[in-house]
Parts: sequence; structure tokens; C-alpha cells
Amino acid sequence: MMKKTEDLNKLFYGNDAAEKINKLKEGLIIIEKENSEYFENRVAKNKEKDRLHNHYLTITNAQGISFNFIAESDLDNDIRISCHKLFNDIFNPIS
Repeated sequence: MMKKTEDLNKLFYGNDAAEKINKLKEGLIIIEKENSEYFENRVAKNKEKDRLHNHYLTITNAQGISFNFIAESDLDNDIRISCHKLFNDIFNPIS
């Protein structure tokens, strides 16, 4: 069964964009899992275990999607690079 967010992404942005957004979300989860020890050893501002989603934001609108890290993020640079690579591989592939 499809999640409501996926339904809304298809409705607002079309099937191709919705699939890419879903692929990005899945990829970011994989990056977090691959770096689980890093996140488990950090505490977020809300006093819970830190998570990758505490460090980035995506903006999706009619012009497309952007991916950026929040200004206060102290996320490891290698993880940042992995996230940017994932985003670019999905949304800006080199032909």
C-alpha cells in the first residue's frame, strides 16, 4: 500500500519526480544506517539519539527540488559528501 506522502508527491509533482523523491529518502536512510555508530554516539538538540534528518532540508516546488544542510549542522563532511552525491546521482545525473 502506498503512503499518503507518496500519493501527494505523485499528485503534485508527477510519477517521475515522486519516484526520485522516494529514491532520495530511501538512499538517505541507507546512508544513516551505514553511519549508525556515528549517529548513536551523538545527542541531538531534543536529547534523543541524533539522526541524519536533523541536519538537512529539502525544498520541493514547481521549479524542482533542492537539498541543503541546515546552517547549524556539524555533520561529518564525509556524510555530507555522500548525501550530496546521492542527491546529484538521482536529480542531476550526468548523461
